Amino acid sequence: RAKVWSALVERAGADPGVLRIDALAAHALNGRQIKNSVQLALALARRDGVRLEQRHLEETVAITVDFVRDALRAEEAQDQRRAAASDLKSAGRSGGGDEEREALMAQGPGASGVALGRGERHARGTQSSVARATPQPGCQCQCIIA
Repeated sequence: RAKVWSALVERAGADPGVLRIDALAAHALNGRQIKNSVQLALALARRDGVRLEQRHLEETVAITVDFVRDALRAEEAQDQRRAAASDLKSAGRSGGGDEEREALMAQGPGASGVALGRGERHARGTQSSVARATPQPGCQCQCIIA
């Protein structure tokens, strides 16, 4: 990563010798993320009317690291919602999983991301027939028709 930082900073017109490349390379960023960070830092430097400085790079790295962390959290949350939906579908197909199914549906979309497909039964006994991502009106389990 240090080589990528040095090459991109040099190409941007800054002297890698005066910047703390090792501090930048300590962050687990890939080449694309490093390139984007350097480009954003260069834009910040131009906005400030100065040459590219360490503070510009550190600011953009902090933004990038925060973004990557948030994206990973969102991906994990999506995986959990998919697992809950899969559990819900499995419970519905097993025939005897009514209690488990109702428990999963009662968690609601905010807690478990429960998504019911066409033909799935809601806690109140109605079937979903439309595909939309809004809470089913009047459904106590707050399920989502997907």
